[in-house]
Amino acid sequence: MTRTIARRGYREIWSIVFGDRGGGPLHFFLEHLTLQWPGGFVGLRGPSLVFVLATIPAAALLARELAGRAAAIGSTILLAASPLVTSFATFGRPHVMLMAWIAWGLWFGIVAARDGGPWRWVLAGAVLGSSVLVHPIAPMYALAALACSLVYAERSVRALVREAWPGVVVFGLVLVPYYVHSVVVLRDRYAVGSGRRGRTYSGNSVLHDALTGMGTNTHVVSLFTIAALGGELEIPTLDGHAKIMIPPETQSGQVFRLRNKGIRPVRGSVQGDLYCHVVVETPVRLTARQKELLRELEAITQQDPEAHSPRAKSFFDKVRAFFGP
Repeated sequence: MTRTIARRGYREIWSIVFGDRGGGPLHFFLEHLTLQWPGGFVGLRGPSLVFVLATIPAAALLARELAGRAAAIGSTILLAASPLVTSFATFGRPHVMLMAWIAWGLWFGIVAARDGGPWRWVLAGAVLGSSVLVHPIAPMYALAALACSLVYAERSVRALVREAWPGVVVFGLVLVPYYVHSVVVLRDRYAVGSGRRGRTYSGNSVLHDALTGMGTNTHVVSLFTIAALGGELEIPTLDGHAKIMIPPETQSGQVFRLRNKGIRPVRGSVQGDLYCHVVVETPVRLTARQKELLRELEAITQQDPEAHSPRAKSFFDKVRAFFGP
């Protein structure tokens, strides 16, 4: 999905990620640049490693400030060798980007708490607040980092408020509007917090995409008229479009396979297959003429239902037909 969206222009990326998904567009913008240069494998995987390397010095500075030089050395080694970080170092771009963003934002906040100055607080607030543009879960980490910075300041409450309020205001102005929009989009699209069944970006249920869409095989939907009459159908793929021949009288639920048109596994070199699941939808918002034609079709079909409807016979009817009268 990242590669598909990142190939588009900046305005379209913003529209899709911000307007349709309620997510953070920054790593899509970055991917758009790195796919053009250096491109290929380096452009796809390189930024993740860069963000991991950028996180390590921030973590070392924080550890030295809070616990001393020995703790800084030990925490740096542990962070660099941790399984999750090493795993994300080559393909977890938004996650390690967020990690680096929050780590440096927290460092700027600690510096503001230690040395004072409204502009230091403004810098910390701007960095932490803008983390929402990286990932929609960023606010809880950003709020925690800002709170820790405020608590770390060894000043009276009145002096701290007088000094830090510009940073807190900038934090809210940067984070809150985007986050409110993200919450609305996520609630409407994914049913977050509504108690109803969520839908993913593809329009399918969360369970459906968890079982199919995230694997090495991609699933798309066919159309009613082509399923009934047959014909050539152009379907979207990760690399563009592909054409598939649908035979007449194709039933809902049939599956057609396009080899090497699916998703490539993260740690593999074999291209997955794309499976086209035929889904016959019930037409909606019919005109009077369309209703008339459907009633006429129904009347003709009822003259010999078994000839036109494969499921007209029940299971027991088929069993009786098999064993004879």
